[in-house]
Amino acid sequence: MATADGLPFRIAVRLALAAAIWVPRMSVIHFDKFSSGLDRRKSRDTAGADALYELKNAHVTAGHELRKRDCASVYNVIETGSIGLFSALGGLHAFTDDVTIAHGDPLITAQFVPHPTNSLRTLARVHYCDAFQGYLYVVAEYDNGDVYHHYLDAGSASATPKHASPAWEASTAYATTSPHYVTPTTPNGFRYECTTGGTSGGTEPTWPTTIGGTVSDGGVTWTCRSFVVTDTNCPHTKSVAKIKSKLFAIDGDTVPFSATANARDWTTASDAGFLATGNYQDDSSEALAVGKFKSNLAVYFADAVQIWTADPDPDLIILSDIVPNIGTQFPRSPGQVSQDTVFLSDNGFRSLALSSATDQLEDSDIGAPIDDVVKPLISSSLDPYTEWYAKPGQLWTVFDRTVWTFTYSRSSKVSAWSEYEFPFDVEYAANLNGDLYLRNGGTIYRMDDNTHQDDTTPPLVVIEFSFLDFKKPGQLKMITGVDFVGTGTATISFKYRTVDLNGNPTEGETDPVTLTGNSMPGVMTPVEVCSTAIAPRIVHQANEAFEMNRLVFYYENLGAQ
Repeated sequence: MATADGLPFRIAVRLALAAAIWVPRMSVIHFDKFSSGLDRRKSRDTAGADALYELKNAHVTAGHELRKRDCASVYNVIETGSIGLFSALGGLHAFTDDVTIAHGDPLITAQFVPHPTNSLRTLARVHYCDAFQGYLYVVAEYDNGDVYHHYLDAGSASATPKHASPAWEASTAYATTSPHYVTPTTPNGFRYECTTGGTSGGTEPTWPTTIGGTVSDGGVTWTCRSFVVTDTNCPHTKSVAKIKSKLFAIDGDTVPFSATANARDWTTASDAGFLATGNYQDDSSEALAVGKFKSNLAVYFADAVQIWTADPDPDLIILSDIVPNIGTQFPRSPGQVSQDTVFLSDNGFRSLALSSATDQLEDSDIGAPIDDVVKPLISSSLDPYTEWYAKPGQLWTVFDRTVWTFTYSRSSKVSAWSEYEFPFDVEYAANLNGDLYLRNGGTIYRMDDNTHQDDTTPPLVVIEFSFLDFKKPGQLKMITGVDFVGTGTATISFKYRTVDLNGNPTEGETDPVTLTGNSMPGVMTPVEVCSTAIAPRIVHQANEAFEMNRLVFYYENLGAQ
């Protein structure tokens, strides 16, 4: 039997079989789930496709895809003379040592917190600010290193144990006991101590605005004071936590706490007091930070974390657990994520987690995916702080202009790290009504998911995979094309490993190829790289939205190298 072209049938069959064997067949593999985010726990050769070697200025979405971060648009440029930015009492607050400073923006109030004894000292840093019983409690540091706690309880309607600085009243008997303080009917940033008792006059006096200055008011002498907390048992240290209507602060090997609902009282027996935290430490006994863990108090040491059950009744404040061999030296780093607390240790980020099996606290490796990149940055001079960005569900820990971002969604099962870089130092960050505001100098920025550059600078988005062997390790592949599914324009290059003519391993990177939008409906983007494994590197930097939903590779498997 012969075929139509005259060849014997058996020869034709053999030729067809040979062609089928030798003609390479195209294979396809796609990657569309990037749930691990930035993850350096494994080597570049063994990590999975969902664990990225680099993830900069992008984050994992609820759908486990990758999206360019929100960008910082200029919200306002405020008047000079203040520092800080904190959210409380429905607004934003900056701080100054100059009583004449005011901000025209109604959202931002300049709060006056001068040095209580030396007007020449200038405000250098605000470590803490939170609302307590309707007023601001502020921890301020000055240029000489002095730290003071201020309670800005100006203008309350009447003198009560909770509010010790009511508004002045005419023809009223005042005494030096308590001691007694008032504020002007129109607050001016100062409060006034009754240093000579008597009955006030019928007309409000002209209040002095120099600390220590006095004024006569009928039979009363008023002396100008700041709003600093004067109780001798207030420790005036940097780290403070508000839990169960009490304030807790570090003080060497103890943690003093205020009376319930009274920020100015750190002394009253059976209400205020201190925790002898150092007695429970084997090594370092100095408390370095306090924070909140669920509804309890967390006390941080260099090598341990103590958990205390908080309660308005001092007799019920008891040590409930100790997490050994992990701690922090960074008092502003602890931050809340759902029912957990994340903080920066000497080895990287860690968290306190409750073991469901044993009902015991243990340190968690929540930050282990980025230990490799964070640990080299840790030093005793570092002063990182943490802020929650509610809209995307992110915990930010700020290292000057670098932000280590933990994106968390319990319902979407997202818990992934990424690295953000800003073109300016993020000196302060404050979350108000779900929006995140940043401060650098006098410029206030607001993070905006509809803005695609930081002021005028688009962020550089980098997404780099570990080495991918397409589930065929040790086999040579010829990658011939790629499809990109997403939004925006980027470039893709490939890092590859091979051997030279002498059998020595080498690593290189291909020239970048442009990817635009969704190429799936059309023709694939041609590329040409031959290797046993590749590490795709996607780069985007433009004033536009960018998202990566899927990468599809077309390749020929050439067999063992």
